[in-house]
Amino acid sequence: VTGAEDGACHAEGSIHGCLRGESCSVDNHNSTDGGGDGNNSNDNGGDSGDKNDDGGKTPGKDTCASYDSCGACYSSHLCHWCGGSGGACHAKGSIHGCLKGNSCIDDDSHQKKENSCASHSNCTECALSSHLCHWCASDNKCHAVGSVHGCFTGVDCLANDQCQRQQPENVKAFKGIGFIPLIVILSVGAFIILCSTGCYAVDVSVASLAQ
Repeated sequence: VTGAEDGACHAEGSIHGCLRGESCSVDNHNSTDGGGDGNNSNDNGGDSGDKNDDGGKTPGKDTCASYDSCGACYSSHLCHWCGGSGGACHAKGSIHGCLKGNSCIDDDSHQKKENSCASHSNCTECALSSHLCHWCASDNKCHAVGSVHGCFTGVDCLANDQCQRQQPENVKAFKGIGFIPLIVILSVGAFIILCSTGCYAVDVSVASLAQ
């Protein structure tokens, strides 16, 4: 739309433009010499306005809509990129755009480099790729050592058959207990039995004396 304040074209809703644009019909009649239906008509004398081959309006070369990539969009401080990889460039504050523009590195961050830790899909590849990478069990992903998105300590990579017992393990109650802990357990048990026996004897003696 064209604003009367500065006579320039702005995106609708732009804070640098106007609340309501003016009609171009008066300017068109004044600028034409009785020929053509509008401004910048083609040789066939047809449609008004600048149009492309598809019949849509061609954005001006200095407008935000003329930028077809995220990097080019941010060449102007009045524009920002909306919609990610399949988005478009809009004027800041435009009602057709977005409240906050996307960063151009967002699209590239999903395309992981082949030599990065995040590019490895299993624990073995992660461990063999570099000593700077380790596998995190919390999310089953490969992260750089010390990364805030990873884990403090990586896990060891073992094959599935290495983690499973080939045969049942016999349970032996006292085999895994050391000699000193076993002596302590037996001593405490004997002490409890002696105390219980002594307390019972005293109780019986007191009861007999009371009779």
